Amino acid sequence: MPRAKNPLKRIRAVKARYEERLLAHPGVMSVGVGLRRQGDKLTDEVCIVVMVQDKQAIENLPPDQALPGQIEGVPVDVQESGDIVVWEPPSAPETQRLHYVDTMRVAVIALLVLFHTGLIFTPFIRFVLTNRATSIDLTILTVALLHPWQMPLLFLVSGISAYFSLRKRSARRFAQERFRRLLIPFLVGLVLLIPPQVYCDTVSRGIFQGGVIDFYRFYFTLGLQQGYFSWHHLWFILYLFVITLVVLPLLKNPEQGAFGRFIERLGDVVSRRNILLIGALPLMITETLFRGGWPGYYYNLYDDWANVCLFLLVFVYGYVIAANARVQQTLYQTWKPALVIAASITAMFLLQIKLSGDRLSLTYSDPFYYLYTITSAINTWCWLVGIVGLAHEYFDRPWPLMQKASRLSYPFYLFHQTILILIAFYVIPTELSVLAKFLLIVVLTYGITFLAVAILDRVPLLHPLFGIKGNSTKQQLLPGNTSE
Repeated sequence: MPRAKNPLKRIRAVKARYEERLLAHPGVMSVGVGLRRQGDKLTDEVCIVVMVQDKQAIENLPPDQALPGQIEGVPVDVQESGDIVVWEPPSAPETQRLHYVDTMRVAVIALLVLFHTGLIFTPFIRFVLTNRATSIDLTILTVALLHPWQMPLLFLVSGISAYFSLRKRSARRFAQERFRRLLIPFLVGLVLLIPPQVYCDTVSRGIFQGGVIDFYRFYFTLGLQQGYFSWHHLWFILYLFVITLVVLPLLKNPEQGAFGRFIERLGDVVSRRNILLIGALPLMITETLFRGGWPGYYYNLYDDWANVCLFLLVFVYGYVIAANARVQQTLYQTWKPALVIAASITAMFLLQIKLSGDRLSLTYSDPFYYLYTITSAINTWCWLVGIVGLAHEYFDRPWPLMQKASRLSYPFYLFHQTILILIAFYVIPTELSVLAKFLLIVVLTYGITFLAVAILDRVPLLHPLFGIKGNSTKQQLLPGNTSE
């Protein structure tokens, strides 16, 4: 009989041919296909599982009662009944709460307050507001340390959520949900949350003088014509909306189609090869091709090819991780060396910033450009693998208030930068030290944003405008219901 292309089909075929003979053995309760068990843990090896009432050492059994260790090259694992594991294909794991994904989302969004406050004191780029006195040390501890992985991790988490969401609804319903959860809050934010930031920016630079009402007239007339229109931190929502719709035709059937078969084969490959290299390679290629021409400081979407490719790839990576158990297991086993590599590369980058007082900003003609972009790609991917594995290892369990925190993390993202800029607008002109200003802005931003989101949560009429889902237990954070 020719060997089936799908190894799972072949294992099932061998099991079907020998099931009667295996069931004839004394003490055999059932025969199935599942994962080999070693001690209390499951491995990623698929095999024929024979459930027996009482498992005994093979040397204690008569030769005619001993079960074979393999059949036609397919491994056989004997397990005691009472702890039966139902096997599902790697491309279609059971829907379950991924608590560590909730934790990653909440942590990353919370850290954005430190990141965006750090941008006020960095000498490298001009943020919405910039303090006259800058700090390399604050830049290293906030901006430079978080930038390589923070936003890529949000796109990775969004890809994980997209997989579970598509398992529960059609592509059309998924697109409608993305419109409600992403595009509507984006448009509302453009009208309500961005103008206060532009007001602080233009007033601080002496471009506009006048009251808030006069500013709104200026912003929506002359301001738009003069280039002051921006989506500021809302770029993430727009990028996620566009990327989701672009890849939806590829991902719309999580368990079927060519891409589903590709994911299953990919699981076989990464279980035998280095997942760090396989995942980093596409990022190396896109970073090398595009980063020199599109450094991506301003996230304008239409002329930002390096960032668009980076975020599209990690979004798809998240989808693949959620869709394939073998990829998950390989990633969970690789997170420690990944963190070591990421920490080592990041330490070199931070040392360069500390010694030179500036960041690397290379173009295609620079001699170290290719080394830098390849190293940056490896750094980003290793951070993602390391953080996902770390979160799975230590945070894959329910935490008090985590459901509510994760449900409200999306409006926290929407509001945090506007509140931060309004606070900074009044703190920057003071005579406080750089560190005192930084701490004051951070503490007030957390406190006022938490308060604003808590009040918003009590006004259900406003929930659709800011992407807040209902409070019911059923709706709270099933994997497909997470807030990106």
